[in-house]
Amino acid sequence: LADAVRAQLKQDDLDASTAMLLADLAGTLGENSADLAQQAEEVVLADVNEQLAQEELDASVLEEVLRQVATQAEYSGNIDLAKKIYAALADAVKKLDDPSLATAMQKQLDDAQKRVGLIGEPLKISGETVGGEPFDWAAYEGKVVLVDFWATWCGPCLREIPNIRENYEKYHDLGFEVVAVNIDDQVATVEEFFAARGEFPWTTIVSSDPEARGFKTPLARECGVNAIPFVLLVGKDGNVKAIHVRGPRLGEELAAIFGDVPNADAVPGAEPSSDDAPPAGDDTPPAGDDTPPAADDAVPEGSQSAVPNAIGD
Repeated sequence: LADAVRAQLKQDDLDASTAMLLADLAGTLGENSADLAQQAEEVVLADVNEQLAQEELDASVLEEVLRQVATQAEYSGNIDLAKKIYAALADAVKKLDDPSLATAMQKQLDDAQKRVGLIGEPLKISGETVGGEPFDWAAYEGKVVLVDFWATWCGPCLREIPNIRENYEKYHDLGFEVVAVNIDDQVATVEEFFAARGEFPWTTIVSSDPEARGFKTPLARECGVNAIPFVLLVGKDGNVKAIHVRGPRLGEELAAIFGDVPNADAVPGAEPSSDDAPPAGDDTPPAGDDTPPAADDAVPEGSQSAVPNAIGD
């Protein structure tokens, strides 16, 4: 497989999107293929810089680089590469003639740079519980904490809950916690959801400001959240360790921290709890399969109406 990747990288007409896929593939081949990953990343950057160097830059070029290359790098965990591409895009946006397009693109880039800028930095969480009690972030000091931005209308968010619950039950006694940051527009919607399905075994918080909920939730804005689910992992030192920690990657990250602890309560072949199941008619593959989280799986801001309501399925 390494030889096949190496052969592909030698092609003269290799574009950034394909090179990005090869970089991701090379990253799975182990330490002996680190040179391949580096080579693929160099091809990605070279092609991106060539595209963005055009004097009369079309917005469609920026959109393609943003969605097909930069976002892919971010979601695959190649944060350093994503930072470089986002920075190049931020410079290129200044070439756009249409102010409205430039403003919209800059907003996306600002959010993206906030997200990738979280890595290695301390995170402070504030808000209140669904019941209206102040949230005490200090109580989580020294813990490994998964922060899950979600909403009741978000199908992919609900499909991830069984995976989070499984890891919570497996590692909670070792110091693993979860904080769910709900971004529904109304707290009453969350209360109805929990009344119908039962509450999560971890704390769910909302914005303390009734006028700043949904994607306007202050913590969501601070973290550059413009699509959900958005999940990040905070280490014992209080700094953000990783973002987009969904599906199998969550278990991998936690096993690296705590060791691979068998789940004594797990029953081979058991199905996820029906309380955590996605809405009826939702045929998207469940979280926890071998498919890594992808940008096109996330539900962007403003798309609530396009997602089946999660209550009363």
